[in-house]
Amino acid sequence: MALDKDGVVHVAGWGQHGQLGLGGTVVTCFEFEPVRALGAANIQAIGAGSLFSAAVDSEGRVYTWGNGEQGQLGMSIGMDRPKEHNTPTRVKKLGKEFAVEICCGETSMTVLCKSGKVFGWGRGFYETDKNGAKKKESHRDSPQLITRLDPCQYWIIKCPKELSFIVSPTRECNPA
Repeated sequence: MALDKDGVVHVAGWGQHGQLGLGGTVVTCFEFEPVRALGAANIQAIGAGSLFSAAVDSEGRVYTWGNGEQGQLGMSIGMDRPKEHNTPTRVKKLGKEFAVEICCGETSMTVLCKSGKVFGWGRGFYETDKNGAKKKESHRDSPQLITRLDPCQYWIIKCPKELSFIVSPTRECNPA
């Protein structure tokens, strides 16, 4: 994946699960192609997990595509919805939050918003009660506010493999 100076996403490689975002049945792309389904979205940030991809546009909207089997696309995947999307689809459940940074783990995603709120979904993000205790042993297939971090202000997130690191600009923020 590459992002050019005009905010256009270009992809190449293996795309059996739709992670290229080119639509149709494109399985392999040997030369970089623009992701036309994003149109003139003016993309500001991109990310890629194991079998999925993501982007944030200049309006702070998040788009995902590819394999969503573990909930990493951020949209409910039920019996009536496909587990794979071969074109970018907006993650509507973030509501009016303005995303400024995205981070894709292998099968999870973390989003930092302008408000300082952090949302996560996919493998390893579980449904919790208002105190942050696990309620249900299942992966989250839609954005969940990471309540133990709110209302601190954060400015960097990193997601190597299946971990998420969220860094605060001050040492004073102790959200426990």
